[in-house]
Order: sequence, then C-alpha cells, then structure tokens
Amino acid sequence: MCNFWFCDFWIYLTSYNKIVRIDEDCFYESDYNNVFSILDDKVAIYGLWSEDVNYVTKGLQDFTKTFMNQHNKNPLKNKIGGPYSSVLGLNLNEMRKNMLLTQYIEAVKESDNIYIYRWGDLPLWGESLSYCFPINSYIKSNEIKYYHSSDKKQVG
Repeated sequence: MCNFWFCDFWIYLTSYNKIVRIDEDCFYESDYNNVFSILDDKVAIYGLWSEDVNYVTKGLQDFTKTFMNQHNKNPLKNKIGGPYSSVLGLNLNEMRKNMLLTQYIEAVKESDNIYIYRWGDLPLWGESLSYCFPINSYIKSNEIKYYHSSDKKQVG
C-alpha cells in the first residue's frame, strides 16, 4: 500500500488536478470541499504531522540526503516524519510540475527500499514535502477532522 500511495497512484489519476485520500478505516468528519479550496493555494494539506518509528525508516534519511545532495540541495536537520497520510489532500497539478519530486519518487521506486526496509508513505511524503517544496506551500489544517479506527486516533 505504501508503494502505491507514494509511487504508483499517479498513473491512475492523470486526469485529476487535486485529490483527497481517505483510507477506508477513517471516519471523516469535515467538509471535504474545504480541503479542495485550500489546495488552490497549497501543494498538500493534512490534519496532523507525525514522527515515524525507526524500524520503518531505516536508511531513509541517508537515502534522501544522498539523493538531494546529488541534486544540489543541502541536507536538512529534520526528524523523520510527515503528514499522517490516512487523510491527505494533494494538489497534483503543482506536484507534477516539480521535477525534483518526480525524480525522487522514481529513485525511491527503483531502490525497492519501500519493500526492503518497509518505508511508509508517511515519512516519504514528509521527506518529499520538506525538500521539494517551500514550507509555506503545505499545511496542517483544522479543516481536516476524522477518526482513524486502526490507530484509535482522533485527528483535528
């Protein structure tokens, strides 16, 4: 699933400009139209930014830093984390314009590290947003409210 939601979903959504991912184990409590409105000016919107655990991020930061260094981007001093991706809004039009993001996704896919190290889409989106987009282009929003039943977590 993580490979799909980071690398592969793009091919199925070529005619879409924006999406809101809502996992089947989430009970969404907000008006999704607000999310689409916010995406007019942002590349991503989410209800929570969360750190991820070490055993599913092994080697991710080194991989990202090496990749970004090869593309003349300075390494960040960030913790591994990202948008809690069970509900995630993406402005696909803006993301498709970002060649660094496209190349990073391809490098992740070619590495097979999603399978080898069990990298999740949460930290991959965190790394992607942090390196490929200005910090003010993605947003945690209280407009996203839901209950994630698998994690027994209320967001928003």
